[in-house]
Amino acid sequence: MITPARYGRPVSTSRSVLVTGGNRGIGLATARLMAAQGHRVAVTYRSDPPA
Repeated sequence: MITPARYGRPVSTSRSVLVTGGNRGIGLATARLMAAQGHRVAVTYRSDPPA
C-alpha cells in the first residue's frame, strides 16, 4: 500500500516488493534501493539463451 507522499516521495507501508527486470539498469537500482531501505525484495528477469 502506498500512503500520501512526504517531501515529494510516496511512502510504502509494505515490507515486501517485487521488482521486474531487476538484473540491470533501473530495475537493479530499484531492487538495491528497496533492499537498503529494509524491504524483502524478489527480483525477476528474462534472459535469452546464447544463439
